[in-house]
Amino acid sequence: MYDISHPEDYNIFYNVYHEVLKLPVSSTPVLIEGLPFLLELQDLPSFVAVPDSYPANVKMTMSQFANLDKADRVLINTFYKLENEVVDTMSKACPLLTIGPAIPSIYLDERIKDEDDYGISLCEIDESLSINWLSTKPTRSVVYVSFGSCATLSNEQMEEIAWGLKRSNFHFLWVVGDSDKGNIPEGFVEEAENKGLLVINWSPQVKVLANKAVGCFFTHCGWNSTIEALSLGVPMVTMPGWSDQQRWKISFDSNLFTCIALVFSWA
Repeated sequence: MYDISHPEDYNIFYNVYHEVLKLPVSSTPVLIEGLPFLLELQDLPSFVAVPDSYPANVKMTMSQFANLDKADRVLINTFYKLENEVVDTMSKACPLLTIGPAIPSIYLDERIKDEDDYGISLCEIDESLSINWLSTKPTRSVVYVSFGSCATLSNEQMEEIAWGLKRSNFHFLWVVGDSDKGNIPEGFVEEAENKGLLVINWSPQVKVLANKAVGCFFTHCGWNSTIEALSLGVPMVTMPGWSDQQRWKISFDSNLFTCIALVFSWA
């Protein structure tokens, strides 16, 4: 059995399934064995924090535990040193095996020569557009912006992101979802053309993050994106959306261009 969650969320869902953590959550903070800190409501996966808003997702997520006792192994895309406490806890409940970080071998141990991508993509992409553009930029000078394949942003969010990127005065590579391209602020592409590149729908993310020109990743905190950035040593500015994404945020009480400047100052 392969689970795309990371152990902390898997642990939370396991406790919900066995009614150790009852829904709806009636009081906080919540203490769950294996997690090194107390959780407020906003720290929980959205399926748990507001289950009535995602009934189908709650049902689907909980169903994975129905036959857990029949699984020979539960494979998780993480690594032990990152989440040892929760891995140790969950290993008592099921035959958990960490197999991560599950990113192409060339970026890690190079045991599989020439494996520099996943070999599959949701969309047809022209990798050269992003990679060639990055090749013209100085080391650690580019903000890479991507919110995954499922996120849809509001007009207000698109406006804030666009002008925040421009005000940061850093180069940026922004992957805009097909459903969001109509919300790009009027005049933004022309005003930012000397600083930024907008790519519609998809980019070769792991290759972009591995590129020496990238110094910051503005992300939705999806687990695949998070573990790719961690593995490749790219600092992140985060804007979590839903599901498990709240679990990986670091909140900044500040605006976007200030956050980006802070990340580059730490790099």
